[in-house]
Amino acid sequence: MEFFDNMENLHTLILSFNELDKIQGLQNCKQLKRLELNHNFIKEIQGLDNKPLLQNLNLMNNWVIDIM
Repeated sequence: MEFFDNMENLHTLILSFNELDKIQGLQNCKQLKRLELNHNFIKEIQGLDNKPLLQNLNLMNNWVIDIM
């Protein structure tokens, strides 16, 4: 997900059903309001701490075991 680094004004990102196993590359997406990551293989949640506008986070049907 590294190509999202330059998308500072990104508001909505839907990556459901993509077999992702981690969240990364969203550090500069400070305008992100909606993040849909359901039905993937994500185990750890990292890098979402600088998202003050994030209102909707969907992680249903993942393998989350740790939130950092």
